[in-house]
Amino acid sequence: MTLPSSITTIDDSAFYACGLYSLNTSIILSDNITSIGAGAFLQCKISFTNLPSKLQSIGRLAFGNNTSLTNINFPSTLIQIDSSAFTGCSNLNKLTFNGNCPTIAPDAFNAIASNLTIYYNKNYPCYTDTTINFFNVFNATGRTVTKIPF
Repeated sequence: MTLPSSITTIDDSAFYACGLYSLNTSIILSDNITSIGAGAFLQCKISFTNLPSKLQSIGRLAFGNNTSLTNINFPSTLIQIDSSAFTGCSNLNKLTFNGNCPTIAPDAFNAIASNLTIYYNKNYPCYTDTTINFFNVFNATGRTVTKIPF
């Protein structure tokens, strides 16, 4: 499925519990999308790697319980990831942050893979600033987190 370039926002619950849940489908999101609303793809079984290049915010439970997601490439424009945005994405094991540190709700990545690799842009000091401690949000009991600068 390909979303047209005229779409700039995916509304709350736009594809919630959609027919995609029973399929393992790839979706192509237009680079013009700046916001993905709460529950937009909740309980859908979709896979993709790159989020839209202009994306700024990901709403609460936007991709919750999507077991098809294995890796996500966050654009440099991302500012906010809300509560439980990726909760229950149990196969999500690779995250790439291309820009500055987005604000991430403490429970945004609950119940994801137990072995997580995070790639981050070393040109942004927020990733190594001990007063911010960006990576704390990914720590969970029994989870191994590997951090790799690029």
